Amino acid sequence: MFKALTGAALIALLATPGSHAQSIYSEQDKLIRGGQAIGTLGADLFGDKVNLYNGTLEFTQTDVSLPGNNALPVSLGRRLVAGSEVRTPGIFADWDLDIPHLHGVFSAGPQGPNLPWTVSGGGGRCTTYGAPPVVNSQGGGVWNPDEYWHGNFIYIPGIGSQEILSRAGTTNTNVPSVPAGATQWPLVTRSLWAFNCLTTPMARGAGEGFLAISPDGTQYKFDWLVTRTYPAITKPGPLPELLVAGASGAARAGGHSLVESSMVGVRPGITPNVISGYGLTRQEVWIMPTVVTDRYGNTVTYSYNPAKPWQVTSIISSDGRTITLGYDATSGLVTSVYDGSRSWTYTYGSDLAGKRLDRVTQPDLAYWSYSMGAFTSSTPMYLGSPDCENEGGVNTIASIGTMTHPSGATGTFVIKPTSHSRSFVEKSCRGIPADGDYAVYPRFIASRSIVSKTLHDPGQPSDWVWSYVYSAATLSASWLGCTVNCLDYKTVEVTDPRSVLTRYAFGNRFRVTEGQLQKVEVGPVVGAPIRTTTTHYRAPDALPTSYSSYIGISPQKRGNGELAGRNTPVDQRVITQQGVNFTWQADNNSFDAMARPHTVTRSSSLGANRTETTAYYDHLA
Repeated sequence: MFKALTGAALIALLATPGSHAQSIYSEQDKLIRGGQAIGTLGADLFGDKVNLYNGTLEFTQTDVSLPGNNALPVSLGRRLVAGSEVRTPGIFADWDLDIPHLHGVFSAGPQGPNLPWTVSGGGGRCTTYGAPPVVNSQGGGVWNPDEYWHGNFIYIPGIGSQEILSRAGTTNTNVPSVPAGATQWPLVTRSLWAFNCLTTPMARGAGEGFLAISPDGTQYKFDWLVTRTYPAITKPGPLPELLVAGASGAARAGGHSLVESSMVGVRPGITPNVISGYGLTRQEVWIMPTVVTDRYGNTVTYSYNPAKPWQVTSIISSDGRTITLGYDATSGLVTSVYDGSRSWTYTYGSDLAGKRLDRVTQPDLAYWSYSMGAFTSSTPMYLGSPDCENEGGVNTIASIGTMTHPSGATGTFVIKPTSHSRSFVEKSCRGIPADGDYAVYPRFIASRSIVSKTLHDPGQPSDWVWSYVYSAATLSASWLGCTVNCLDYKTVEVTDPRSVLTRYAFGNRFRVTEGQLQKVEVGPVVGAPIRTTTTHYRAPDALPTSYSSYIGISPQKRGNGELAGRNTPVDQRVITQQGVNFTWQADNNSFDAMARPHTVTRSSSLGANRTETTAYYDHLA
């Protein structure tokens, strides 16, 4: 059982290394996954990638990659998500190992340490896939799973994270053949990765493992479960004295987090007191692979240290490629990587938040150096007090990280908390206004977004700078029923070192166009764009329908997972340049069960056109 955290208790929680508390408001960005527009910031030698929809930034760097007689990768890389919460360090300190894995954030309490990934009702985490259980706090407070859990995901290097969706309740039958002794593939991702439930015991951890298969037929056996501390979360609740103020106080505490109402208008004078609300400790769960098998039977095996289960000891391919990792016995951090003939070494420093990766030295003695501590420090997302109706005061303090490439080039990246918006959002407020409330479906979302990147090359006379500007969230944040100033899109403007401005327009209409890249304009900073690309998507239930409306269903209902799990294929793309329109148009009668158009017409406003027909063969066996 958990209890409401009051002053001293929550201060103690905040002071626990790797376990500082986040407010429920500051985690709302985890619910929005506009992952259809991932790109680089230009000159991507630092491995930087940005989600153009919300500006979130991450770095992936591959230290070792060994070519072989099959296409399965034998490589070792690192990943850092800028602005991520402080947590138990990875094997590269503030950088994580860039490895295929399943992941999710769960309560650290009622399940117990031996079964940290559970589902409501107590069934198997795969066979009865769904949200984790409700957590009851002492004094009657309740943590619903959609408050502390963001969903479950699969991460693949080079592809990124995809939410794992349930196929149940859909007509999506696009599945591979069923392996002997296995069930149908009950789980799926938007890009049609499929999952089966392992019937063999986990290599580490209790409960069920997962077998994932990619669209190219590669199978991943995920059955090595590990956990680490994840930041605790708080939400508004009754003031401390209300918890012991007799029957009326107890009644308010008991009903606090289950009260939902449709509230209209701003309630002046309400200041949610998050510190005196409810707190919940959490853990992050990874399930890592033990073996990866391609459709020809080639394998890559991952081995781990049973005594320190986060430590990957070796990565070995069936064709003989081998990577071996060495660790410091005290810190548990990687100190060396060996591929049979060459070695990479890793050195670390420390700051107030803990260990940091300082340098990666390559076999030729050239090295990477890092000063990225600000990107994983605990900086508050809000300085004010948000609630269901009001955005609150978003922190404007920037965080700066720098790294130096082995060539001598230096990259400086700046992120800061930035408010983003959703339009025509269904309004539902959870909580008691007097204690503070929050939106079940928020229209304001704050995330730590990239605002600039600077590349310094010692051989160049001046630095190269990319800058990011986001449209004001207040321009397109609206509730359902909006009738005045009701924009249903948001923009991101990127200016590159040549003073070329690229403006991206994304749909942000709740459950209709959220995350869809609708228009890209390229041109000078001042003046009309030279080139405009407009993209149109089919509605999920557009007729004629030859494919399932739902690819899968997300158990996390507060985010944009519903739209992310639906088929909305592109049916038209128009490029306008120098007064001429170039159109790519899909024949709406030609979409197949995979939501692919078989017939498209390419044309221009000058009169030329041609029609193309494509036939597909899907090898599902």
